[in-house]
Amino acid sequence: MSTPQLYLVIAVLLVTYASATAHPHASCKPVLLGNTSSGGSNSSSGASNATFVSGFVSRLEADQSVLPVRLNVSGPYGLPCDGQLVQALLNGTQVLGMNRSDSSGVVLMRLTIRQPPGLYVISFGFVPGYGQDPLEIVKPAKLSIQVRSCILGEVTPVPDACQACPEGSFSLEPQMQTCDSCPAGAECPGGFSIVPLDGMWHSAPESRQVHRCPNPAACQGNRSALAACAASHTCHDASSYTDLQCSAGYQGNLCGVCAPGHGLVRPFTCRECLPRAVLAVLYTASGCVLLLFIKLLCNATAADQTRTHNVGVTASTAGNGSSAASGQLAESAGSGSGQLEEFANGLHTGRALQQLDPVRASDLLRLLVLYMQFALILKNVTSVELPAPLAYPLQALTWTWSLAMPETLSIECILPHSSSSISSRMPLSIQRMLFYMAMPFVMLLLLLAADASVFRLFRRKQAVTMGVAGQLASSAFVVTCFFMPSILRSMFGWFACITIDAPVDAPYVAAAVGSFWLHDPGQLCYQGYHRAWALGLGLALLLVVCGVLPAYIVWVVLRNRQRLSNPVFMHSYSRHFCAYRPAYSWWAAGVLLQMAALTAVGVFSYSLQPLQDWVMNLTLAAVVLSLLVCRPYAQPVAGGTVLSGMYCLLLTSTGLWSFTAFQGFAPGVIYTSVVGAALLMLNLAYVGSVVRQIARVVDWPAVKEGMSIAWSTFAAIGASAAGCSKCSRKAAASQTPHV
Repeated sequence: MSTPQLYLVIAVLLVTYASATAHPHASCKPVLLGNTSSGGSNSSSGASNATFVSGFVSRLEADQSVLPVRLNVSGPYGLPCDGQLVQALLNGTQVLGMNRSDSSGVVLMRLTIRQPPGLYVISFGFVPGYGQDPLEIVKPAKLSIQVRSCILGEVTPVPDACQACPEGSFSLEPQMQTCDSCPAGAECPGGFSIVPLDGMWHSAPESRQVHRCPNPAACQGNRSALAACAASHTCHDASSYTDLQCSAGYQGNLCGVCAPGHGLVRPFTCRECLPRAVLAVLYTASGCVLLLFIKLLCNATAADQTRTHNVGVTASTAGNGSSAASGQLAESAGSGSGQLEEFANGLHTGRALQQLDPVRASDLLRLLVLYMQFALILKNVTSVELPAPLAYPLQALTWTWSLAMPETLSIECILPHSSSSISSRMPLSIQRMLFYMAMPFVMLLLLLAADASVFRLFRRKQAVTMGVAGQLASSAFVVTCFFMPSILRSMFGWFACITIDAPVDAPYVAAAVGSFWLHDPGQLCYQGYHRAWALGLGLALLLVVCGVLPAYIVWVVLRNRQRLSNPVFMHSYSRHFCAYRPAYSWWAAGVLLQMAALTAVGVFSYSLQPLQDWVMNLTLAAVVLSLLVCRPYAQPVAGGTVLSGMYCLLLTSTGLWSFTAFQGFAPGVIYTSVVGAALLMLNLAYVGSVVRQIARVVDWPAVKEGMSIAWSTFAAIGASAAGCSKCSRKAAASQTPHV
């Protein structure tokens, strides 16, 4: 009689048994015919024509470390054979399970396998029933199974099992017993994936260091594509992975590099480039407005210097008490300064001069310029985005200073890029830094050229004519006042670095290890070209501006303390000390250091995050305290003006800080609009009060006379040009042949 046939299906493994001669209840000899296998959820092997399963995972949970088995038992003529007991043994000793075939000849088993990584053999054979003798000629069918080691995204809690990391955790070290918690600022879908949240940045998929973007709006990339990339290892190239995290127009480390077609307006903030022709027009218009403002301050400074000179002469005459002394003073002024200095030295004090010379328009203009410069520095520190109507005044102010700071227009959109020979020799970031460092010199040359050509046509004669050296010194002083924040920003900018990744050991990866230059986040600080420029130019500039210049001001004032009221000395140096009380005549150096401190907070604010607002408030409070304690200004009006301006800036800084001071609190549109409008009205009221004070001290008849002269001059030029044009037409007509 023919023996039953046994068909075994293990997972998708098919094992058939051929016929053998035996009694009806005997076991059968297995014969493998055309077997196929493919890995299930716990296997990594593909379909193959073999009795081998590779990549099986031994799981910690009993219901997950299971190998499904299906056996088909058939009798004579292929009919199902029920009641056959089949047993599965691991390595011939450990019983994994057994079951009988049903009426359709099917035996189902779920074999739980918990073993350390290695190669194992599972044998399947019939178990004789009660009173039956086993057939020794029937050999069991064997299946080889490879239990793999734990992989990325799994841990090894016990030696014979792997555990996949659930959502909220990850693992890059399979040999560890527990999963790592998801880093702050990221989400972990499970396994080994780490996906940074919006506003965060991740240098590599295998990095556990997640950083807050200095500009969160720049790190708003496609998170779905990023999650797919992190989970599939399909785009683990550093550039492609980081670019997926960035918003349109951004790329590189911390999404701080501008993509082609975009320009940098401030560190980590890019803007789409306007056409070059439009940019050229806007820069030209901004330069003309700034040049006129500088010229206005130059004229006011020159007029006030002449006025101070005359007041000094009057004070000297009053101190001597005789008209003969006044004649001697005038004669000394004509013959030489030595006798004048000797005569005037010690005759009167700064207090007497203060009584004779009220607050000057140039001092109020400089205080207004100083306030606007401090406001722009404060704007650079805060990360709060005001509603558009409230931001327009600041945008107009920053546009006026476009040649000094790239807050509105980006010079990168005009400078040569990597495709040009210039950019290949000099990086774009260096070109940008040199452009803003050169602007004060360019503006000074334009001012002197305009003064020598256009403004000379309607210049009003002064009581004391300034020589070329005096005019150059006065113009250079005013231009320096306007561009000092730009100079300080460029100076500190050479040393502004931001640390990204810390060094790590394998298997972790850190693709952005070290400190990177703020103006080129792809360049390591003090490496390559940055070291040469920072130490060669930046260090020298730092020593001159923050060391030599303040020391020189203090040295000149202290060395000439007894000559501060001397008319000749005042005529040359009054712009530096005349606005201050004699005891604080060196305060110009203090103002320079105050501006340097505020500018430093603005430049290094990215390294100070999230404490930059606190530091700015403390710095402004220190400036206010120094003004309250020292009261350095000679005129109460000037002192009150600068103190009121600092109060406005301190209140503005505190109000903007309230938008981000409380973690987890996101101010609504109403709060932002109301507080922003209140701060805007406060600052506009201050500007209006300063303008009103300037209007009260301006010599309006002189202004009217100057405008009349200017109008007459331009009218004469226009008439002359029209006459020349008419003469040219007559000459052309006279040369036309007549028929």
